[in-house]
Amino acid sequence: MAWREKVFFGKTYLRELWLGADGAQTQVTATAAELNIMDGVTATYEELNILDGVTATYEELNILDGVTATYEELNILDGVTATYEELNILDGVTATYEEINILDGVTATYEEINILDGVTATYEELNLVDNQAAGVTWTVGAEAANVINVAGQITDAAGNDMATVTPLDIYLATTSAGTDFHATGVDSWAIGTDGSLLADGGDSVIAAKVIPEADGDFDIDMTHVGAETVYCIARMPNGSIDASDAITFDADT
Repeated sequence: MAWREKVFFGKTYLRELWLGADGAQTQVTATAAELNIMDGVTATYEELNILDGVTATYEELNILDGVTATYEELNILDGVTATYEELNILDGVTATYEEINILDGVTATYEEINILDGVTATYEELNLVDNQAAGVTWTVGAEAANVINVAGQITDAAGNDMATVTPLDIYLATTSAGTDFHATGVDSWAIGTDGSLLADGGDSVIAAKVIPEADGDFDIDMTHVGAETVYCIARMPNGSIDASDAITFDADT
């Protein structure tokens, strides 16, 4: 180490400061103000070396000002590709992860979920439609000796065969719309092999009540001489109707 100095009024002033071994000395060019930056520094050289290679500006480093997250918490963001707009979707969410997990496995579309919009029924009230008859799968047979067998399988709202006894009101109409009764009906009708039939008033050939078997099916033998077309209409418990295909008797049978 070498230096050149002057002494004024008891103070020593260094004009030059050189550090290093003889023959390999380096002049210190830092100003006093620059050296004074170190005044009060308690960091070790290892701690100062943390800055080695840092290219961030002080503004960028100041982004961390006030951050209280741990590195484990910051590491949660490792691999996140969402934009801030996508993350902002969570702004204001108060649901717990358990509540959000309720959606796990949901395959319904938003349109299907929106069906519930405005529903005020309780689950008990909604359960009233559980295992309720919603339709009839009709099978109209061919005419033979003035008789046509009309079979029905009662189904639920999902289209599954009912497995319970569900009595239905039925009537004969002139069209599949079921908006009016047929004027004369058929000559006669009686239960076939499945279920039972009770004609209104005991002898009506236009309206009756049918009771299916335990597996929800029934069939009716309808007899008529001469040309005629009727439709068998079933009134479902929910108030809707379900019409059979045309039941057509030929004139020459």
